[in-house]
Formats: sequence, C-alpha cells, structure tokens
Amino acid sequence: RRCGEVLPVHAHQSSLSNLGTLCEVLRYAVHPFITDILACTEPLLLRDKEEVVRRAAAFVYVQLVDGFRDDVLHAIPEHLRQAYNVLKQAAAQDPDEFVRGHARVALSTIDEAMTAFFT
Repeated sequence: RRCGEVLPVHAHQSSLSNLGTLCEVLRYAVHPFITDILACTEPLLLRDKEEVVRRAAAFVYVQLVDGFRDDVLHAIPEHLRQAYNVLKQAAAQDPDEFVRGHARVALSTIDEAMTAFFT
C-alpha cells in the first residue's frame, strides 16, 4: 500500500524528466507537440501538491528553452507569452526554492534570447 502511494509521484517526476530530456535533445522534432507538452506541464508546475513534481515540471521548461536557446522566439512564438507568464508566476509564488530557481533560469534564457534577437 505504501509503495502505491509513493509510486505515482515518482512516476510523474520520472516522466517529466524524460520529457524534458526529449525537448532539449530533439529540439525541432518536438515542435509539433509543443502545445501538448505545455498543456500537460503547466498545471503540474502551478498546482501540483508535490514539490518534486513541480520541480520536474519547471525543469521541463528549462530544458525546452535551453534546447531552442536563441531560436526560442522563432521556434515557439505562439506559446512564448504563455510560457513566460507561467514561469514568472512560478518564480514569484512557488513555495519551493528549487522550483523558483528553475523558473528563473528558464526566464533568464528567454530574456537572453530576446536580447540577442533585438540587438
């Protein structure tokens, strides 16, 4: 019984870790699935009660924007505003310092891409 209570949390965490790795490594190959990836990841980042799940969800955003790096503005322009707002909310309001840190790293990467684009 106890394993059954813990397993879903670790399954979510592991799944998100794998998803983040795919986003970073496959870059444009995941582009057709960006809407689905963000739709699944956003509620986990903002509302999941388990901090390890929120940490993993935040790290998916880090790996996603890291994968595209300076191309993030071209790669996911229709999703960038929503992702940015979600990350700002997580960076400002999440009680876990690791979630806030991951969100700040992703925001910083987006900011660097925007600066590079406009200079």
